Amino acid sequence: ALALFAEARVATVRKDVITFNATLSACEKCGQWQPALVLLQEVEQARLKRGTIAFNAALSACGRGEAWGHAVALLAELQASRVPASEVTYNAAITACERGGEWQQALAAFAALRVEALQPTSISYSAAISACEAGKEWAWALVLLH
Repeated sequence: ALALFAEARVATVRKDVITFNATLSACEKCGQWQPALVLLQEVEQARLKRGTIAFNAALSACGRGEAWGHAVALLAELQASRVPASEVTYNAAITACERGGEWQQALAAFAALRVEALQPTSISYSAAISACEAGKEWAWALVLLH
């Protein structure tokens, strides 16, 4: 997918939000967080709107690539840019932190989800509780459970 996208750069193929999002999705599936972050910046440089779908794909790529720090930074960037977040957005951030063993960051993302008046899903709870388990923070896991 990245090779095809690079070909499109050389050719005069018009890149739009759909082609960027499709390429970001491919990066997400393979855990290619570095190219995903570059692509997300290219969306902005192309003066296209970086939407929720693009951010979600990049966040998930960071999670799959165990780049929790980049996921946390990306979540902050999304919030600052006023792109609407969804449960998927926060689930991706929580999962990235869980995979990195960062229980405090996972709980911070979980709390931010609630502040946004979004409803945590079973994925939200599972990832946050797993992060607490990895950090041996059973008391926080119990708080989440209740």
